[in-house]
Amino acid sequence: MLEEKIHKVNSEFSEDILNAKNLKQLEEVRIKYLSRNGLVAKLFDELKNVSKEEKPSLGKALNTVRD
Repeated sequence: MLEEKIHKVNSEFSEDILNAKNLKQLEEVRIKYLSRNGLVAKLFDELKNVSKEEKPSLGKALNTVRD
């Protein structure tokens, strides 16, 4: 379930970056996904509820999205 959310956010993030036509829109994308209350931060909060076995792979996927 969390893995699906990560992939969805990642694809939407990439799409939004490609569709940004100017710096203002790009900044809005950054805020939407990477701010303290952004979508990626919310996914990191959900990572706390995942089993120990799944945490390394899901954490790595989230870090990739963030980077």
